[in-house]
Amino acid sequence: LYVPEYALNGPVLNPDLDMDVVQRDWVSKQASGEPGIAVVDDILSEEALQKVRDLLLESTVWYQTKMPHKFGGYVGAYIDDGLYQKILL
Repeated sequence: LYVPEYALNGPVLNPDLDMDVVQRDWVSKQASGEPGIAVVDDILSEEALQKVRDLLLESTVWYQTKMPHKFGGYVGAYIDDGLYQKILL
């Protein structure tokens, strides 16, 4: 089992992310009777996103295959089986 260790030099969240806009969108949807769901694009900083990509590409925790006809055919990894790293938590 190999899970590389990555340290960030900058913030995890995108510094340009305007959480006030996200909150206003969520509140306005709830007020109009829609489900209180907010979609947040670009939530991670560029550095954090690259570190997550590198971590997932280099880790050897991918061992459980999902049934291709039922779930689309992908591999699974779980926190309790080794997919734990500070940047993911």
